[in-house]
Amino acid sequence: MNHSNSCPICEKHKLKLNTSLIFEGKCWSLYAGPYESHVPGYLYLEPLRHVEYWGELTTEELLEMAKAIPLVEKILMKQFPIERLYIVTISEAVRHLHLHLIPRMKEQEVKGISLITQATQQKANVGWVSQDQYEQCILLLKTEFENISL
Repeated sequence: MNHSNSCPICEKHKLKLNTSLIFEGKCWSLYAGPYESHVPGYLYLEPLRHVEYWGELTTEELLEMAKAIPLVEKILMKQFPIERLYIVTISEAVRHLHLHLIPRMKEQEVKGISLITQATQQKANVGWVSQDQYEQCILLLKTEFENISL
């Protein structure tokens, strides 16, 4: 995999010490979003190699991403009362292309841009998810992805 020495996502992939790793395929990795977002099931989908533009993705990378997104949605819907799965890519603060997969629960009051801001900027008005609940969510998702191959 080609990595950029100054890229925090590439560094995370090289070290493989991050406990928030949920799944790693041939081309992509799936990580839990930060606890501070207070969005259970918030995930990052990241190409394993350093890519900054959509046009740099190979056919193999695009196919794996296309398989991963509906699988993630299915697993999240199995575990949580999901109404929507927002998929956002900004890649401004960190140039390495990555997708934010942000679930919105049924009957959740925070929606749309407000929920996306809460997740991506860790700007939660209310901390309704405990650290324990967050860690349980990660373990649950890791278990679900254990026997998956893309």
